[in-house]
Amino acid sequence: MCMKKLYLLSILFIVSCATTTEEYNYYWVGSDVNDLIFEYGVPDNTIELDDGRSILNYKFNQTSQSTDNDGNLSTTNIYCTGSVFADANNKIVKIDFKGNFGGCNNLKNKILKLDLD
Repeated sequence: MCMKKLYLLSILFIVSCATTTEEYNYYWVGSDVNDLIFEYGVPDNTIELDDGRSILNYKFNQTSQSTDNDGNLSTTNIYCTGSVFADANNKIVKIDFKGNFGGCNNLKNKILKLDLD
């Protein structure tokens, strides 16, 4: 029971420190996509649309295994894709994150570090 409470408290702590998708959109929308690439590096992949728009994808994947007190092995996969949508003039129009909580927090806070100061 104590482990469940500790786990819940750690999740609540992580939630309270999470950077929201809206903060990324507020910070980057309207900026040149090349500025974002210069800041964060080359995306994992880029999709070029026929009309000149593009989607840049940054990804985070991690698998970890742990054993509980009873010796049961559990596997956890955390993952996230951050998609940066740019118009035909290379201006960012939207950033979207899809994945699970742990993966998206890792992508936002470790890879796509956002300094809002």
